[in-house]
Amino acid sequence: MHRTYPALVVALASSSTWKQSSLGATQWQMTVACAAGYHANRKNRMTIRGPSMSNSIEVQAEDYKTAGIRLYRKEEKVSAEEAKRIVETYIAENVARFIAMDKAGSLEAFLDSCPEIDYEAAD
Repeated sequence: MHRTYPALVVALASSSTWKQSSLGATQWQMTVACAAGYHANRKNRMTIRGPSMSNSIEVQAEDYKTAGIRLYRKEEKVSAEEAKRIVETYIAENVARFIAMDKAGSLEAFLDSCPEIDYEAAD
């Protein structure tokens, strides 16, 4: 069953803080929103950054994506393939919205307030 989460509009208001904007969002939703935000940050600023910085931001995006997949599997009790599909779909469908945040000057604050991810958690 394919689920989308259009109601997850975390931090699109330019003056919102993470805590204000993430009310009602699950841990996986917050984590995946951060993955989309980092992907947008990299994509929107590629022409003004060196390859090393762009690669570093992409690694962060992938770390959040991986954590989001793990959290989705845990919270929703689905297969790894289903979790990966849902998370990748969310990211693909929302990068443009986070690029708009970047252009409006509010993405940095959003990314600065992203939750810490557990790098040691096992699937």
